[in-house]
Amino acid sequence: MKKLFKAILSAGFLVLAISLYFIKWSPGAIKGNENAEKIMLIKNGMSMPEVFEIIGLPIEKMGNTYGDSVYYYQTPFAAASNISVSFDHSGRVVHIQPLE
Repeated sequence: MKKLFKAILSAGFLVLAISLYFIKWSPGAIKGNENAEKIMLIKNGMSMPEVFEIIGLPIEKMGNTYGDSVYYYQTPFAAASNISVSFDHSGRVVHIQPLE
């Protein structure tokens, strides 16, 4: 009975450690949490270089035929929404999407 209890307890700690790694300690989780804080410093009208200085380079860029673009950033683990910054054709911020 003691061996079974120790095995269940050990498995529980292992699951907890793995969960904490993905939620808090993995490089992606750390970067996602930093981005969630830094996106709050971005304001409409900022230039691309100003945004990149604050939050860094995006993980993905999407554009359209009008020259507008949306830059997507790493989110925290299991985030339900994206972190993104939209720029107009002149390279100025027109929309900020923080985590909700």
